[in-house]
Amino acid sequence: MDTVFEKGVTREDQEMRKLQAETYKLLIESLKVNQERRWHPFIVTTAFFAAGAAFIKVLDMFFKG
Repeated sequence: MDTVFEKGVTREDQEMRKLQAETYKLLIESLKVNQERRWHPFIVTTAFFAAGAAFIKVLDMFFKG
């Protein structure tokens, strides 16, 4: 016999609701990761340009000094 925690709600119903909530949470997190993934190439490219500019500036200071 199922234990009733809430009126009319069985343990299986509660477990189903919990699994649905966890599934929804994972779906939202995966959507967030996919949105962030689109920006990754732009961030990496910007970092390479900044590193290149810093390297050129250091070389410029080294050869002028």
